[in-house]
Amino acid sequence: MFSNLVAAEELNVKTLHGWVGGTTRRALESNRDVYSFFGIPYARSPDYTFRFRPPVDPWVWEGVKDTTNQNVPFCSQDPVLQKYLRQDTWFSYVIDANNTMKEDCLTVNVFSPTKPSEVQRTKKLPVLVWIHGGGLSFTATTNKLWMLPAFEDVVVVTIQYRLGVFGFLTLEDDWAPGNTGLLDQVKALEWVRDNIQAFGGDPEKVTIFGQSSGGFSVSAHMLSPRSRGLFHRAFAMSGVAILPYNDPEFQKKNPSADALKLAEKLGCKFWDNAHTSTCLRNHVTTSEMLAATKSLRMRFGTNIDVDFFPDFPRHRLTANAFDKSIPFMLGVVSGEMDFILGKNLIPNYNKVSSHTPKSAESLIRNDLAKYHPQLQNPDRIASEYLTNVKPGIDTIKAESDYLTDSWYSSKLVTVANAHKGAGGDVYMYEFTKQPSLNQGLKPRPVDFKRAEHCDDMIFFQGIPFLPGLKERGLTFTRGEKNLSRKLMNVLANFARNGSPNTNSVGMLFMAAVP
Repeated sequence: MFSNLVAAEELNVKTLHGWVGGTTRRALESNRDVYSFFGIPYARSPDYTFRFRPPVDPWVWEGVKDTTNQNVPFCSQDPVLQKYLRQDTWFSYVIDANNTMKEDCLTVNVFSPTKPSEVQRTKKLPVLVWIHGGGLSFTATTNKLWMLPAFEDVVVVTIQYRLGVFGFLTLEDDWAPGNTGLLDQVKALEWVRDNIQAFGGDPEKVTIFGQSSGGFSVSAHMLSPRSRGLFHRAFAMSGVAILPYNDPEFQKKNPSADALKLAEKLGCKFWDNAHTSTCLRNHVTTSEMLAATKSLRMRFGTNIDVDFFPDFPRHRLTANAFDKSIPFMLGVVSGEMDFILGKNLIPNYNKVSSHTPKSAESLIRNDLAKYHPQLQNPDRIASEYLTNVKPGIDTIKAESDYLTDSWYSSKLVTVANAHKGAGGDVYMYEFTKQPSLNQGLKPRPVDFKRAEHCDDMIFFQGIPFLPGLKERGLTFTRGEKNLSRKLMNVLANFARNGSPNTNSVGMLFMAAVP
């Protein structure tokens, strides 16, 4: 019993707000323990009194907080959206079904190869902070991201932040300023700055990385004055701050109108915002808030404010309002708008016979008018994607190719060239490999044999080395494991040196050209 007690004490870490007790994890084909801490609070519970308000420091606790349980509650969201994400995709293997969801969710997970009892005698390691995607509306960070520190000398931190109505409702005033989900991310980065050294991490060598709306968030932090000094490298995967779905320039012009409409639905609309917001905070339950938002078919997104986004991202990008000394890596996949996004964003995706060049031309023209109004020749653009295209699968591919370029490739190139033009170090890649695991999922209505949205995450995060997948029928080839080892090394090298290129990995990440 005494030896077990000593072992437990060796896994305790003192943070600014109290002690936490961790556990260990291992990855396949690694003999290294990863010291793991799940659900450490970085801010106070944001329900009721603090709902819709910027995050506040967590309460100080006594004793040692147990952070050994990896079943950390997700931030409150519509569970149907999460179920939709997991359906027939690899996310069903890494994000568990029926997770507990709470507004009290502002936590971080920490994974370190350095034993807590040896931190003082060990060199501080680069830190990678993961920001999950999900359209700023749903899903969460998977708790299964300890593979990187199992192979590389880095500390990984994964963060949760408020989503949807809880993270982005705004009355455009101090009662509900909006962008609180992004301010949560800032608060988490402040926690990393103040605490990560106790876990073996170097607070002066922090890399933020994220995918989709996580990539949007990374790019947004590059542009936000609120995030200055909190990170030193940035890696945006399949998303940047001018991504149409999250860019405040393409949100409603009067975002507070939706907040008032929701308040009226919930019986909380009063003569001023002070009373309205007080009612929304203190007299509406989490489930009531979600149900009303869903019944009104509302989506709450980013907005211009006085703190995080003082101007539209596009304007700040043009004005070079970013720190050009921060190395920036950006990536896309070849089929961003294939199944995982296409089934939601391409009308009648599963009805192959309904796709014709005429319907595709309508989709392209509508998208151009909405998101690229400055382009003068939509006929030429449409013809580039539709020349010699046949109805059916051929047309769906043309639609996916166009939307991939419109929403992702062109936006990432624009952002990359702005940073490169300002004198920054910028690297880009296109990921094309389709993981073999997709062949074990339910057959897709169409399959273009290429990487789709989220597939590069599998390899950068070391998912082929996650224990327990083989027992569930999911396997990876030796070639895929080798690729994952190389990309984990690329990511760790970027965190260490600010460049993804090494002599050992046999890959080249291209620098952007203005």
